[in-house]
Amino acid sequence: MFKNNRIVSFLSDEKNKHILLYMMSFLVPFFITLCVFAALGITPFGSKTLVMSDADSQYINYYSYFKSLLSGDHSFLYSFSKSIGGSLIGLVAYYLINPLLVLFEFSNIENIPIVFTWISLLSSCLCGVTSFILLSNLFGKKFSNLIFSTSYSLMAYNVVYSFNLIFLTHVVLLPLVILGIYKIIRKQSPLLYIITIALSVLMNFYMGYIMCVASLLFFIVYLFIYTAKEDRKRIAITYGISSLIGGVLSSFIWIPTLLSLLGGRVDQTRPWDFNFTDKFPLIQLFSKLFSGTDTPSQMVDGLPNIFCGILVVFLVILFFTNKEIALKKKRGYALLSGIYLISFYIIAFTSIFHGFTHTVWFPFRYSFVFSMILILMAAEQFQYV
Repeated sequence: MFKNNRIVSFLSDEKNKHILLYMMSFLVPFFITLCVFAALGITPFGSKTLVMSDADSQYINYYSYFKSLLSGDHSFLYSFSKSIGGSLIGLVAYYLINPLLVLFEFSNIENIPIVFTWISLLSSCLCGVTSFILLSNLFGKKFSNLIFSTSYSLMAYNVVYSFNLIFLTHVVLLPLVILGIYKIIRKQSPLLYIITIALSVLMNFYMGYIMCVASLLFFIVYLFIYTAKEDRKRIAITYGISSLIGGVLSSFIWIPTLLSLLGGRVDQTRPWDFNFTDKFPLIQLFSKLFSGTDTPSQMVDGLPNIFCGILVVFLVILFFTNKEIALKKKRGYALLSGIYLISFYIIAFTSIFHGFTHTVWFPFRYSFVFSMILILMAAEQFQYV
């Protein structure tokens, strides 16, 4: 009885309740994923790991080298991609700037595949935390936010690319970038946006570009949804200056990286050589909203991974039929989601969203943004249930 009273007393405190909700936003996807690991025999329940595909042929070697760098055995100024040595900056900027990689320092070299698997798991669970933070700021600290933060954490994109850590990092950051934009729109401090957009570019210049595109589109839509006309110019200036500061803060990485890529991938980019032919029947795209299945052939040149739960799709439909939701909000989200749908369908726009390049394997690397848009609409609609 005494223990029960202590539990009731703990939960009656609003601050403790909020702490518990934040913990659950991490722990719910964590234990769900552990159950899947147990069923599939993935470490720690078996000998399998998430080291597969590019992780097996490339990343695990880079991370092994990264561990040796942390141990002081090698220099950041040397690159094994050049026979007589050279700058490592391009490799570092694309693969190795991720705080979670520090965990490799605490393992033996033979345990790197196991640590890799745990980093992937932690990345997905952190998506639950950051999305819960965003949802709590938009809709209040509610237990129901866990439904949508878990959907974001365990969406198809995170599952399919669980072996590709360079993609998962920015899925973690996206909700915080959106929250930073929302704070600017609400005339609050732009600091969160500056820090998160700088980190986005810093931690991977390629995915950082994808985040910058998403940032601009979210800002335009939120400016239309949440502000009065007389305030838009001043808010737009704040956003522009904040974006510039974020770019400058990360310039010590992306400028030398860009210079190191000259004569290679950058010079192969042909922004005028676009194909406006559709990539697939449109009905196939919508089928991915109801199925998270994926195959090796899908990873090569398949459809975007946009599945984030049947409940989310159902609530999005209700979102557009709900008369209590402002028409301009429906139009704003329709525009935002429509732009991404077009980018999936038309090859030219797909290339633009991929930094004016054509992908080799892993198509639609920005599809997590579309899933986030769906989840935000679904969470909005849930407030009226």
